[in-house]
Amino acid sequence: MSERIYVRHPNSPDRSIKLPIIYNDDLCIALSKPANFPCKGEQFSILEQIWAGLQKPFMGRLDLEHPDVVYNLEDSASGILLIAKNKEATKILKNAYGSYLFEFTFDLLCEKSSRNKEAEIACSLPIAHHTSREVMLISAKMGKKSYTAFNFIESANRYERWQAKCTYLRRDQICLHAHESGLAVLGDGKYGGAQIPLFAELKRNFKANRKKNNEFPYSGSMVHLSILKLHDGTIIHSELPKKMHTFMKFLENP
Repeated sequence: MSERIYVRHPNSPDRSIKLPIIYNDDLCIALSKPANFPCKGEQFSILEQIWAGLQKPFMGRLDLEHPDVVYNLEDSASGILLIAKNKEATKILKNAYGSYLFEFTFDLLCEKSSRNKEAEIACSLPIAHHTSREVMLISAKMGKKSYTAFNFIESANRYERWQAKCTYLRRDQICLHAHESGLAVLGDGKYGGAQIPLFAELKRNFKANRKKNNEFPYSGSMVHLSILKLHDGTIIHSELPKKMHTFMKFLENP
């Protein structure tokens, strides 16, 4: 059985959920973060709960002396979250990350687009914080350099599966660059506005009086960090969340 960390979900603090540890070495551990879960800086964030549990015997076996998040994964996204074990590890990993030595690969599910499926879409628009709203924007004057490459993977019913790659993560970079590239990520309420369909829209044989008819099969944005390549060549994989995988199965068998 794989190792895991138990945390309380921020939306349901009475409910305990398990975060699988998908990688562990002398410098760090990697967790599989669910969607709609903050990495740090908020009550019930993953980092806060790790710190709160440091005295537990299991945490001691992980050698987490001074844990820290190496990069911040958006709350609504899921996937690989890297936690440095101590201050020296944090310095090493954050220096590598800041030097663009990591490679991130995301799986995206988007609405059907008119983009050319044969060629890679490169987006290098600079990203800046909005001065009065909790969103990011494209700004040649104030923005910081960023780069995302999008590649088409396959069609899935009325939707499309894409892959996004980058070497650094600005806030909201994947969804914002996708939007600017003509791709609308399902569940992205900030930029593309593409809604995840109801069960009733996925399954023709659902009965109209069923409660589940009006439920969403997935909560969060359809953005999953599935592969992380570290500066030393180590490659970490994270499988799609169970509900996201089920959603894909619905699309294959409408």
